[in-house]
Amino acid sequence: MLKHPSYTIGLLVVPLFLLLLGCGTNSSYAPSASSISSSSIGPPPVQAASGFTNATLSGGYAFGVVGTSGIQAQAGNGVAVADGNGNITSGEETLNIGGTHSCHATLTGTYSVNTNGTGTATATVTMDAASQANGCGTSSLGHFTLAIGNGGSTVFIAEQDTGGTFVATAIKQ
Repeated sequence: MLKHPSYTIGLLVVPLFLLLLGCGTNSSYAPSASSISSSSIGPPPVQAASGFTNATLSGGYAFGVVGTSGIQAQAGNGVAVADGNGNITSGEETLNIGGTHSCHATLTGTYSVNTNGTGTATATVTMDAASQANGCGTSSLGHFTLAIGNGGSTVFIAEQDTGGTFVATAIKQ
């Protein structure tokens, strides 16, 4: 049986890495008990950023989305515009649903940002005439949670509705 070359590299690198971290058999590489203080044991406490507002999300965002619609896989991308006052004023997206339907829609909605960079959003998605004729449906209302990163340049989005699920990442244009 042939082994992939990366397995061999992994077998060599991991023990070397552990040795350098002090996990090998040479105790001179390991930190001494006297060098570890009780304040350095355990992870540091989580400190969320603060000062986020609806104004944090302002301007155009490009996004990619993956998930399910019912039992069918979906993937797509699009753009949306946030006005900094809690409104998604315009947007559009194209989704491939189940590998059988290509659906194009416009979107509008609202959002609310908490001071710690989390938030919620709702969006109304309206399919264009060609997508409706292709069996993509007409319109839907979605509910989402948000997590804002990079001072508003990145938004992680997760659907909160039943019957389907998706995650998206939006990046400021």
